[in-house]
Amino acid sequence: MSRNRAKRILGSREEPTNLEKFLPGGLLDRRSTIIRAVCRLIEERGAMSTSVSDIAREAKMTVPHLLYYFRSKEALLDEVFNSFSASLFSRITADRSASLSAEEQCQLLADNMFLESAQPALDEAIIFEMIAYAVHSRGFRRTQQKHTEKVVNYLRRFFEQTPRTGFSAEDRALLVSSLWIGIMVVSFFHQSMTRRQARDLFRRAILHLAGIEDRSRPEKRGGGKAGPGKSRSLRRRAYRVVNASST
Repeated sequence: MSRNRAKRILGSREEPTNLEKFLPGGLLDRRSTIIRAVCRLIEERGAMSTSVSDIAREAKMTVPHLLYYFRSKEALLDEVFNSFSASLFSRITADRSASLSAEEQCQLLADNMFLESAQPALDEAIIFEMIAYAVHSRGFRRTQQKHTEKVVNYLRRFFEQTPRTGFSAEDRALLVSSLWIGIMVVSFFHQSMTRRQARDLFRRAILHLAGIEDRSRPEKRGGGKAGPGKSRSLRRRAYRVVNASST
């Protein structure tokens, strides 16, 4: 396929979005064009606010043409979020090595769960979009339950190799899974906590639950600036939702 032909198919935005970089690469065919279009719209306005007409317009095709490849918006979102969820798990479990000390493994786990190796770092709001979609989609909810079980089992095996504390390895795995999402939510809405500070707090919680002494100095909070990866458009959308609900 020529470069000009690819440009016409993919539209004017050639650079892949943040979410697209977490999905498997593929040919520049019609299905991947549609997936790229929905990824852009999820980042700009959210999955629930995106219609089939919006996706068709972004992909530069008609609605019937789009529905030839995906029978519904739900089928398309299922494919996008299923791929993203699988990629998320592979990144969480990446680079673990027996040669690392227990403290280094805790640091790696915190970095991986906050997706620090992603370029650019993944915006937390995309994870929130995935969770919100799982609430409304029974099919994807079952898939997400399986991925959550994989994460918990991975964390349980990790804690089985650390000193015993007042909690079982299973309990500690469940606590860390819950803290991961909880800290992301707080740092997203709490302006004085940056992403880096949230990750450091998460790392120290893992060390504490693993019974390992933290020899580093915790980072001081303050400044009120949004951390790396916090999308302005997604923050504005969240702000509008909060204000609309309070009026």
